[in-house]
Amino acid sequence: MKFHVTESTKNSILESLPWKDYLNNPFGETAWAPYLGLHPKRKGAAGEQYVEEVLKDLGYDVQPRVSSGHDLIVDGWKTEVKFSLASKGVKDTFTWNHLACEKDYDRALLVGINVDGDDRWLWFDREDFCSSWSDAFSYQQGGQKAQNDDFFLLGKCAPLFDLDWIYSMEQWDA
Repeated sequence: MKFHVTESTKNSILESLPWKDYLNNPFGETAWAPYLGLHPKRKGAAGEQYVEEVLKDLGYDVQPRVSSGHDLIVDGWKTEVKFSLASKGVKDTFTWNHLACEKDYDRALLVGINVDGDDRWLWFDREDFCSSWSDAFSYQQGGQKAQNDDFFLLGKCAPLFDLDWIYSMEQWDA
């Protein structure tokens, strides 16, 4: 018996693949198009690699992490990296997941990529986050009822830009 796949089966499978969404996604015609089809864990690794390379190119001292509580060491600061493309291409609409107080980091770096190239590179100190997270972030997963230390930001991030404990990358050395 010869193995044969019908055209309708083939087409239904091909139509369900993520690359089809590139055509309807604002990032589909950009260098970020392959990112759209990655598994979420690979997205995190790819975002961290991008951030690492950009920071090195800009002259920051970037070293590998020394524990699982952060991603990189940037200019001596244990740094947790959070990376997001603008959701559905809407400017400054990002998703940054799994921020916590009890992880081993000094600073968190939030990188948001906008379709128009006006990207956001923001950071905060862990101590400021732990005392003020409710200004912009929400409980994630089990949240407060489960007493878990896991927070996220989803959606329009413009209010975050005005908080006094959120800094632009230009203020990293301040």
